Amino acid sequence: MPTLSNLSVRFRLSAAIAVLFGLILLVSLIGFLVLNRTELWMNVLHKDTLAEVSEALDLSRESADLATSAPFLYALFPPFQLEQEKAKVLANLDRIEALSADDPALDLPVARLRFAIDDLTTALAPQTERQAALDAIDRDMVRLNQRVRRFTGDRALPLAEREVWSGLQQLTASAIGAGRANALIELGEAHRRYTKQRAALLAQLLPVHGATFAEIEQATQRGESLFVLKHRDLAARLDAENALFRIRQEARRVSTFAGAKVAQAENRLSQARAETSSNLAIAKNAFLALTAASLLVAITSSLYVSRYVAGNLQRIAEAMRRLAAGNHRTDPPQGPNSDDEIGQLYAAFHVFRESARKLERRTRQIGHQNALFSRVFRNIKDGAAIASSKGWIEAENDNLRQLLRLPPRKVLPMRGCLI
Repeated sequence: MPTLSNLSVRFRLSAAIAVLFGLILLVSLIGFLVLNRTELWMNVLHKDTLAEVSEALDLSRESADLATSAPFLYALFPPFQLEQEKAKVLANLDRIEALSADDPALDLPVARLRFAIDDLTTALAPQTERQAALDAIDRDMVRLNQRVRRFTGDRALPLAEREVWSGLQQLTASAIGAGRANALIELGEAHRRYTKQRAALLAQLLPVHGATFAEIEQATQRGESLFVLKHRDLAARLDAENALFRIRQEARRVSTFAGAKVAQAENRLSQARAETSSNLAIAKNAFLALTAASLLVAITSSLYVSRYVAGNLQRIAEAMRRLAAGNHRTDPPQGPNSDDEIGQLYAAFHVFRESARKLERRTRQIGHQNALFSRVFRNIKDGAAIASSKGWIEAENDNLRQLLRLPPRKVLPMRGCLI
């Protein structure tokens, strides 16, 4: 398995550049993904939250309208007005039901609201006829009360007769009080008093009182008994008040639920804001870490290039200049013990230096041999010459020049060369 020292300079520089490029690309990718995800998340959350808050506000407004419009049903006795107002309230309820379709928690309150509205209209529907009958009985009782009051105050009548008229006056007063009672307890007390007075009068009636008593009986028994009508009227009012209470209660629950939805939306926004801040903090830390790693890789690469590559190349260049100047005796620079390009360059330099030193020794040997041959060639007593393969004379000694009567050889000033 190759070690770090056996890796080439090109590979190490390429790996450093690749790592640096990968870190930069990773930083860019993380930043893009984080920012894109944050933007998409915030857009979706903003849209959903606005829609939810809008629905919650609409739901709260509709429930408030329902709670304020339902009591108008209680004050409307004409059937056509009651039906019109009921249609408006039900339309309001339908809007609430449509807005709460996605919230199962509102199914029960909405159903209770519908039942309460039905109970309210059911209790108030017969009130018109019932109230008309009670008003007619009340008018008759007032008329009969005024009649018997006159007879009671007539001092020309016998005392016994006037006492019966006074009893009839009290009987009509009890009937009027029963018709105008506002509570079941008050109605029960009036009914008890009326029954007691009637029973007492039956034993005292005279023929002159028979017609008036019959009118009183007829008036109180119109359609249904006065006390039955009034009991049903009060019971219907209680049912209507109970229905109104239930409507207000359920409308309050709907409004509370709408407020809770708004609060939940605010909490989600806060949570999303916190999560976004956390993600951005993580991304920021990742950016800083990767930036530091990139800076470290860049500094390491620059130090490697400046100290290892450039430094070794400078030492080799200095050694080459000394070698070119003929200084073959200086010690060569000590290079790294590696198999990369720098190590190979140092090894090649050592081979080149040894070859130069060998060449220098060989040159000195050849020079020494040439000098020895030149002395032997010049000292030959006979004339001698060296001819080329083409017959040209390349060298001759002085004896041959004398034999051929040639001028003496010229000695050049540089290194004693002869011509």
